[in-house]
Amino acid sequence: RIMQGRSPDCQPLRSYLFHRFVQRAREFDLPVQVHTGYLAGNWGNPEWGNPTPLIPVFQRYRNVRFDLFHAGWPYWEIMGAIGKSFPNVYLDLCWAWCMNPAGTERMLGEWLTVVPHNRIFGFGGDSGTPYPVIGYAMQARQGIANVLERKLASGEYDRATAEQVARRIMNANAHELYPTRETKPK
Repeated sequence: RIMQGRSPDCQPLRSYLFHRFVQRAREFDLPVQVHTGYLAGNWGNPEWGNPTPLIPVFQRYRNVRFDLFHAGWPYWEIMGAIGKSFPNVYLDLCWAWCMNPAGTERMLGEWLTVVPHNRIFGFGGDSGTPYPVIGYAMQARQGIANVLERKLASGEYDRATAEQVARRIMNANAHELYPTRETKPK
């Protein structure tokens, strides 16, 4: 088609390469990071970030771990259902705190009710320079503290549970999914 000056249908090649990539990740026991939700910039189509089309991939590759970025916003409820349904899927709040801090608080509170907290990443810096990460980290810490304070006040969590959840979503979960030489089990 290219030789004839026509536009090629690249979808079969894209699908093949994506599945081959996931298969290689499985071979090396590496997690697969997938961008979901809102795309930066103007004129993007929000439907491109919908995580629903990934469900057959999660079902097919049950022994591959998937890290879904950006909380899937505005598809947060779908992400929560996916996180609850698929033990090989991790929900990642990278960039979510800077996009919609109030919404991220609401969503995290809901996720912590339905998704195991050992599969939620509470923060990740997703920017081209390190400086905004400081601000995003401050937003995340404040938002997570607000969510956990509400769970304490309602009696849903005791102090020990709130502290455990904070440790898990802010650090321990990432170390387990992405072990370094220092944290990798021997």
